[in-house]
Amino acid sequence: MRRYTEVSACFMAGIICLVYTACGGMVSVAYTDVIQSAIGMTGRGLTSSTSQLNLSQFWSLKPKLVSTSQLDVSHFGNLNTQPSQPKVLTTI
Repeated sequence: MRRYTEVSACFMAGIICLVYTACGGMVSVAYTDVIQSAIGMTGRGLTSSTSQLNLSQFWSLKPKLVSTSQLDVSHFGNLNTQPSQPKVLTTI
């Protein structure tokens, strides 16, 4: 039968504890990541569908609001014209 000293037994027990904790920690991180990604995907799906519904409602109201002047877009400038050409600086 092999006899271990107290110091070597403590080191081996520490290494076993570290490996066990690391493996258990990695498993718990994996489970947490799966749950977190499921919650994130659900939230992104709900946000996307809600925003699509709200945008479609806004775009259907826009012509009516603009024609009755209830939607003020004057701070954007004249939206019906083409943007002006940029000025080209020439050096001689």
